[in-house]
Amino acid sequence: MFSKKIARAGAVLGFALSAIAPALPAVAAVPADVFKDSQGNVYIHGSTATNLGQSTRIQTDEPLTRRIRAGYCGEIRISPSSTVPNIGSNWQINSSSYSMDDLNVYLNTAETPRCSGNTLTPAPQSGFSGFREPNAQNRVTLTGFTPGVSYDVVFQGINSTRSYNRNNCNFFRISNTPSNPMPATLTINGTNHTVSSLPTAAPPLCQRNSQTGDYVRYVPSTW
Repeated sequence: MFSKKIARAGAVLGFALSAIAPALPAVAAVPADVFKDSQGNVYIHGSTATNLGQSTRIQTDEPLTRRIRAGYCGEIRISPSSTVPNIGSNWQINSSSYSMDDLNVYLNTAETPRCSGNTLTPAPQSGFSGFREPNAQNRVTLTGFTPGVSYDVVFQGINSTRSYNRNNCNFFRISNTPSNPMPATLTINGTNHTVSSLPTAAPPLCQRNSQTGDYVRYVPSTW
């Protein structure tokens, strides 16, 4: 059963009565700011949700993975972006590992290979898995891939982050699905949370009133 969030006055009375009649059931308790439901979905509410603001990025314990398409010359370019400001120095593609230390460094821009006519010109120096461009420590090119094929690039040592928006009832819901399973650890507002150790509770509901257009948060009777 659910009740509106404002229906909370009875909790105070119930607590007072429990001192007189200990046999009465324990008073319902609001779960911690971060908890999970029986399906493994994680919820963030209360002051923690308020402090996160309307939107936030939550870090996981999983390595960052990006799908990158190889160019016409079979090259994969890795460079910083607004969502990946740090590309690190080690990557894994399929079962192969690549390191910044294994890349050739061109000191002259004119000598840096460019893709022209499906061929890197000038040809990259043999014995290297790719190259770094002059004065571009954070922009690398890996070579030897199939042109036009997309590859999952795993950024070793860099944890992934996911973006979430607070709903109209002022709480976050992080879904646990077969296609997007819940990570083992979530870093929320600087605090690490082990998902398996989170308390389990029935979640709230957020529903829109079709007549007024307002959103109402309903909480379980166990709260």
